[in-house]
Amino acid sequence: MSNHLIRFTDAELWNAFREGDDEAFAYMYRKFAPILYSYGFHLCRDHDVVEDCIQDQFIHLQQHRAKLGVTDSIKFYLYRSIRRRIAEKAQANARWVHEDESAQRRGEWADAGGRPEFEIDMPAEAQLIDAQTQAEHKQKIDHLLNRLPRRQKEALYLMYYEKLNYPEVAQVMDLEIKSVYNLIYSALVSLRNYIKESDIRFYTWPLIGWLLNSIV
Repeated sequence: MSNHLIRFTDAELWNAFREGDDEAFAYMYRKFAPILYSYGFHLCRDHDVVEDCIQDQFIHLQQHRAKLGVTDSIKFYLYRSIRRRIAEKAQANARWVHEDESAQRRGEWADAGGRPEFEIDMPAEAQLIDAQTQAEHKQKIDHLLNRLPRRQKEALYLMYYEKLNYPEVAQVMDLEIKSVYNLIYSALVSLRNYIKESDIRFYTWPLIGWLLNSIV
């Protein structure tokens, strides 16, 4: 791999790929496939489905590179595409069922037991120093986050873990921007209430404190 690719902006890397640079394509795969897998596995807890969708996505890109439009955020472009692929495959797979008609209209899916997908795991680096305390608080915080409805969790994940903005989250999730604002606000209000009921303190996870302070 040429070192110059590391210094490329997303727009430059994408354009190099579109113009037929195979090194740019390989670098793009190595850079984005792991985070696509992480996002995809939050959506669908089936390794095979997620891996197949990622492979299909990059094959599609390779075959249609000359027809692709421009983008200055490859991650955003890929997230939007992979979410659609996973939804289509999950809904077509007999092992997956919709919770109800309203969920189907919203493009939500669940496992065969009717449990909505999308779980959030707290980043390991955002922990307290003591190992035992880390494990205890991580478990509590993960539990609080995963009490949220699936779409609220996904919106939080895209915005605060993956650093997408409101318009980008709206496009990835195929929602109006106002709906994303409502999802984020509702999630933060619920989290604040959950934390008040628990023994977790704001400084346990700096991100939670920052998130909740944003609605005060």
